[in-house]
This record gives sequence, structure tokens and C-alpha cells, in this order.
Amino acid sequence: MLGKTHLAIALFFGLLVEHMTGIRIGILGTIALFLGALLPDLDEHKSALGRKAKIIAWLFPHRGVFHSVLFAVFFTILLYGIAPRQGAALFFLLGYLSHIFSEAITPRGVRPFFPSTLRLKGPVRVGKTTEHVLFWTLVLVDAYLLIAV
Repeated sequence: MLGKTHLAIALFFGLLVEHMTGIRIGILGTIALFLGALLPDLDEHKSALGRKAKIIAWLFPHRGVFHSVLFAVFFTILLYGIAPRQGAALFFLLGYLSHIFSEAITPRGVRPFFPSTLRLKGPVRVGKTTEHVLFWTLVLVDAYLLIAV
């Protein structure tokens, strides 16, 4: 999945949670959401974050431990320890889990319960028509949800 699609999916889930719970996402929550949506790709040497942390991309295989619920919880606890803001931690976790979900709908899939070998996968090919349609659909839905607030 491309970074922009990860962000669109994360924003969709963030706005959905905001509408369902009344918890305002705000600026800090949005930053945390987007950070969570991109952080799992630290292990991808071509990603924006992976290019900044080359040693991590070199040490860890892409879609390995960084793409697991275990690491989502680990990083969320770490974030909460550094900046104890419940809303930010909640939206960070939501962004991280949305990243894992979005990789689970690609043919390569993801192992969300690492070290388990269970792999979830789907039909959306990275950078192809299905991903572009998904992205633009989410842009429209996200815009609607933002306006509907």
C-alpha cells in the first residue's frame, strides 16, 4: 500500500471513531493517527520513514514484526509513556492497526499475529487501479465525514 493510501485509510477509521464515540481527534490526535499509519513501514527501505532509519529497514524484513499487533501495542505503550495523552495514544494505535489492516488486503498480505505464521491477504494490488480507486473513494468519504462533523 502506498503511504497516501495508508493515511486515507487511517483518517477514515479515525473519523469513524470520532463520530461513533464523540472523542475529538484534534490536531494532536491527527498527528498521532498519521504517525501510527506510517510507522510500520520503518522496515521498508523505500518508504519515507524507512529512508530515514536505514538501519531498521536493513535489520528487519518488510511486513515482519513491525507489521504485527504486538508491535502496535508496544509502540503505543512507549508513546503513552513519553506523552501520556490518552487521545493521542488511542489514535496512534488506531493508525497503526489501520496500517496492518491495509496491508492485509494486498496479495502479499501480512502476519498480524507475529510470530504466528497466519497470513491475511486480499486482492488490492499496490500502486494499481484497485488501490487508486480505494484511495480516491476514501478521499471522498473522508471529506464527507469531515464536513459532517
